[in-house]
Amino acid sequence: HFMGAANIPDELIKYATKTSESWYMTPDAIVAEGGINDYVFNAPLGTPSTTPANTDQLASALDKTTVCGGLEYLCYQMIKLYPNARHLFLITHQSNTAPWTANSQGYTQTQMVEKIIEICKMYGVGIVNVFDQLSSYFSQNVSPTRYADDPTVTNSYLIDHDGIHPLALGYRIIYAPLVRKELL
Repeated sequence: HFMGAANIPDELIKYATKTSESWYMTPDAIVAEGGINDYVFNAPLGTPSTTPANTDQLASALDKTTVCGGLEYLCYQMIKLYPNARHLFLITHQSNTAPWTANSQGYTQTQMVEKIIEICKMYGVGIVNVFDQLSSYFSQNVSPTRYADDPTVTNSYLIDHDGIHPLALGYRIIYAPLVRKELL
């Protein structure tokens, strides 16, 4: 999907080719984040494979136009390109629709998160679950104005006016501690 995990491996591949450059440092951890754009922009959910892809041939056969196929491809590439790094996937917060509301593809955020967790476990990728900790469904978390229009909102609200993007406060008090806990 154009918003989803199928695009992220290109960035991993780009940086993996920089290992011979003097500035490059091999990462100790790879933390990928995803889910909310796939849900909001109605990416097809798909179905997880029964076993993890463990060759380039199997990985290239995954249906990367779906959330499940794109995430599996991402997990495969993280493990292949950075075998000695810690691999984590951060499940984003709930969007401004209720987690039990189906999108136009017919699945709920909760159903998508269940698939994400299933895939991460299958690949041995750690999970940072912000979904269960923060929701833009509750208006007190969401800025009444866009950050781009009023940069002061980062000090008062957890999520930007669009209901999708966390603000500085959200990262500082929700996202970062959960990532830190999982890394440690």
